[in-house]
Amino acid sequence: MPAASRRWHPCEVDGLTSKLRAAALGVVALAALTGAPQAVGAAAAGSRNPFARFPGLRIEHYEVSGRTAEEIRASIDRHRALAPRSRRRFDGYTFWSMYWHVPGRPEGPCRVERALVMRQVTVSLPRLVDSGELSPAVRRRWRTYLRHLERHEATHVRHVYDGGRELVRAVRNSDCAAARGVAEAILEAMHRRNREYDRRTRHGLLEGAHFP
Repeated sequence: MPAASRRWHPCEVDGLTSKLRAAALGVVALAALTGAPQAVGAAAAGSRNPFARFPGLRIEHYEVSGRTAEEIRASIDRHRALAPRSRRRFDGYTFWSMYWHVPGRPEGPCRVERALVMRQVTVSLPRLVDSGELSPAVRRRWRTYLRHLERHEATHVRHVYDGGRELVRAVRNSDCAAARGVAEAILEAMHRRNREYDRRTRHGLLEGAHFP
């Protein structure tokens, strides 16, 4: 495929290059905070699952353990995801890539009305093992933390899915000469939206996504 009609965008908010965009969207844990656990079942409960509306979304769990809030916090700190560009660790992490394609060739006719957009979105979240050994108070704190963490990451996911729909509509309503610029502008707006959301919420901390 010609470069004019094909782009691959891994995304991470703390850095951009000319062709690859990497964007790590996550919740930073504060070292001063210590927490409470249970298994990652809070988001798995039917209609309360904030990810249920996103078809094709991939959820990856990393296992953490401990009986006290402090032990669980230490386990999260050891095992949570490492953002590839910023080299920072996040309790929750959303990685997305987006591919857009306009059929045709740069030197000939293209078919913007047939433009396609495909995305891959993966969310990394903690899963507590041996949650049955927790005290009721620690279990409640864990469930509350996990619920807020999942909601924060689900907002990032919604930004990506909404942006993908916006991108395909805009490209299909453009022309061959303008399609690339239109797509790039929307992708950049998606980055800004996610960066601003993390700035405003302090990566979810102000929404309750901290443990303990």
